[in-house]
Amino acid sequence: MAEKKREETVETVQTPKPEERVTVPTTQIQEPDQPPEMLAPALTPEEIDEIKLKARKTLEKERKQHAKDDLFERELKRLQDEEGFSTGGVGDQMVSITIDLYPGADRIVLDSKPYFHAQTYAVKRKVADTLREIMWRGWDQERIRKGESLRDLYGNPRHTTLSSLVGARNAPRPAA
Repeated sequence: MAEKKREETVETVQTPKPEERVTVPTTQIQEPDQPPEMLAPALTPEEIDEIKLKARKTLEKERKQHAKDDLFERELKRLQDEEGFSTGGVGDQMVSITIDLYPGADRIVLDSKPYFHAQTYAVKRKVADTLREIMWRGWDQERIRKGESLRDLYGNPRHTTLSSLVGARNAPRPAA
């Protein structure tokens, strides 16, 4: 077998300089400007003008209705927020809470609004949760100050008995 020599040819491609680059014009597809008579040949020019006017009035009516609906929704939301009705998720539901503070406090100030002891307020659930947390922390601090433990509060035996006739029953607590 005769050995064949392979010749490899390498082509060098040079990138054109920016000024030598050719820009290919992009063509935009445009709708042919046809007169209305060509689009609807069976209609007279008066009928075409009437249809155009009707379409414009319908569009204007839809815009006006959309603007009215948008204004109504915004005003309704504003009034609900102002009155305190539910406007969102669970955290925005209105609940009633009575402020019960430990003996050393007379109010809670939250978001620059005072909530006084022994008063009942209608607030959003997330505000009520915050107020409950503050009240609990106050009572917990008072309990710690007095030297009591949570075991004293929750650890008392209940002496619960279960019966199929009576059901669950707690024994009376002994007098302290």
